Amino acid sequence: RMEVIEEKEERRDDGQRGVVVPKVMQAVVIVDRLEDNVEVFKLKEVPVPEIKEDEVLVQVYSSSINPVDWKVAGGMLGLLGPKLPYVGGKDFAGIIAQIGSAVTDFKLGDRVWGDSGIKFGAWAEFVAVDASTVAKAPFNMPLHVAGSIPLVGLTSLQSLQPYVAESDRVLVLGGSGGTGYTGIQIAKALGAYVSTSCSTRNLEFVKEIGADEALDYTLPGSWVEPLKGQDYDLIYDTVGEEDSYDRSYPVLKPGGTFVTITTSKLDVGLGTVAKFGGKLVAKKFWQVMGYNKYHFVMENINRKDLQQLSELVENRKITNPVSREFEFTEEEVREMVLESKKGRTRGKLSLVIKREK
Repeated sequence: RMEVIEEKEERRDDGQRGVVVPKVMQAVVIVDRLEDNVEVFKLKEVPVPEIKEDEVLVQVYSSSINPVDWKVAGGMLGLLGPKLPYVGGKDFAGIIAQIGSAVTDFKLGDRVWGDSGIKFGAWAEFVAVDASTVAKAPFNMPLHVAGSIPLVGLTSLQSLQPYVAESDRVLVLGGSGGTGYTGIQIAKALGAYVSTSCSTRNLEFVKEIGADEALDYTLPGSWVEPLKGQDYDLIYDTVGEEDSYDRSYPVLKPGGTFVTITTSKLDVGLGTVAKFGGKLVAKKFWQVMGYNKYHFVMENINRKDLQQLSELVENRKITNPVSREFEFTEEEVREMVLESKKGRTRGKLSLVIKREK
């Protein structure tokens, strides 16, 4: 059983009408492996996905681009990745358009946000997702903005909340990007003193979003020399330079925590997995022997954390991270991919599919 928003019957809580769900929709389809040619991203008409009993169909107002989008399009996950062709995009915000028969905690027209995970599919007018990976969107952020936060917000929340206590000293490596942006603001919400590394042009930007101290990584000594001996409790690495953990020892207090969310490699073939696994085992061994703690964190998509993110936005602890919006056209999507691949984005690049009035 599926419930469908009918124009004449169903209304959102704020009085705006819903929309009739069509049989086909516009979506950004990755038709081949991404190398140097962004023409593999094509805007196509595809069937609206059918939902299972534990899923909801969301009419998407916005999504965003994350490095994982173009890395996976380039074959990063190999056989573990989505089969070509597939609809791109992970995080989203929108309204509930259909509800599976086993879903009891949402109603048609609810404003929601979430992450489609390894299924991707969010760069489209509609996305079908497990209801457990969706939560109410923050009431004080437009849906055409909110879709930029779920992935980076969940990643930073799960990297920091288990390990950060009031008055801790936290260093965020790469503070001007999406995970760095949310990392700074979540660490501040947890009561930490926050330093961050960034390029020269972003020093004032990271202070504006909440950092207590900004360090120019382009200078000799980068972030290590200025912070040596200051006994930081935690380093949150959003950059993934191969030697960051080894360089962290003069900065972290004895038994301090190093959390990373990325690796220096773009591919995840068996060789890379084995090599990274070996390094991870080695770091965990030294942790047991009393050296600094090491954690590699991957996003865990769940409603509880999404709801906490929503509350952080509602309490103005996380602010709008969007530095540039792209419209839902083939040309704009391709430009968005190219812009993201430069690696110099402040905050997030948003893909706007429908604007909330």
